[in-house]
Amino acid sequence: MRMIRVFATLALLVGFSALVHADAPDEHFFDSNGVKIRYIVKGEGVPVLLIHGYTASAEMNFGTIIPPLSKKYKVIALDNRGHGKSDKPHGAEHYGEEMINDSIRLLDHLGIEKAHVAGYSMGGFITAKMVTMYPERMLSATIGGAGWAQRDPEREGMLDMLADSIENDGSLAPLFAALSPEEDPIPEEQIKMFNDMIMRINDPKALASVARGMKGHAVSEADLEKADVPTQLIIGSKDPLKETSDAWMTIQTDDTYIVIDGADHISAPSSPEFLKGVEDFLAAGGAN
Repeated sequence: MRMIRVFATLALLVGFSALVHADAPDEHFFDSNGVKIRYIVKGEGVPVLLIHGYTASAEMNFGTIIPPLSKKYKVIALDNRGHGKSDKPHGAEHYGEEMINDSIRLLDHLGIEKAHVAGYSMGGFITAKMVTMYPERMLSATIGGAGWAQRDPEREGMLDMLADSIENDGSLAPLFAALSPEEDPIPEEQIKMFNDMIMRINDPKALASVARGMKGHAVSEADLEKADVPTQLIIGSKDPLKETSDAWMTIQTDDTYIVIDGADHISAPSSPEFLKGVEDFLAAGGAN
């Protein structure tokens, strides 16, 4: 089962990496504080902003979700700075909270006052930070494969280790280790395949800068306690990041929490349960 899942994910990476580098009729660009950001828009109706994860792009993370959602909503998905066809500045100072600001500037650019926001993995942590920084711009928040990023030495040390590994060896090994379930680790030869594919379509210096900048996605307990945006969390039962979702729920106890049984960090966003959770939450207007 692990082998089937890994090769299915590799196939998606190969297919969607081609989309990243091809011109799309619905893609656009705008200037976000001097950084060119690429985004796509599909459908009409209430706006839904999708924010992808680390090393990915709009299509790579949400390729299976955008088509069904765009039948009912105006779906907006950006390539985060440092990713896809957006600019890739070097230096941690270009990332962190600037990645949250990019999404707000995109809404401003499109003349959108409020939107439903859904993010996965790094995009989930960006969404979580947005809940505390810009609640007035959000109709609801869906935090997928993520939760409460706390400012602590262990997390920041892991991000520095990841950045160093990318810069020195072109290796994402610390990331794979952090996202691989202890009871079902990804074999080394499959990690190498993932690593080679991901690094082929990314800028290593930009990825290292993003990793260090992710320290700025941390949320204080005081800010989380004050959060007042209708929010749901969706995560796989085998995702090591589930502890961050559990931590969020200890503070925001009334938020909606969906745990996808048997899913890990890689498989959860393409599961039917993930799409259903997003669709049901949106249909309810983001009501908890």
